[in-house]
Amino acid sequence: MVTDGLLVWGCATPRTMRVHWALHELGLTYGCEPIRPRSPEQQGRHSRP
Repeated sequence: MVTDGLLVWGCATPRTMRVHWALHELGLTYGCEPIRPRSPEQQGRHSRP
């Protein structure tokens, strides 16, 4: 459940882990949408052109 309106795309990479860590330290509630780096699903409708 995303109560602060935040959604983190990605997990288990060093860059996304920093985001998870920072949000946790700030006490913010957020959701996570797991997505593998450099995968076909990353090129979907939510990615940048």
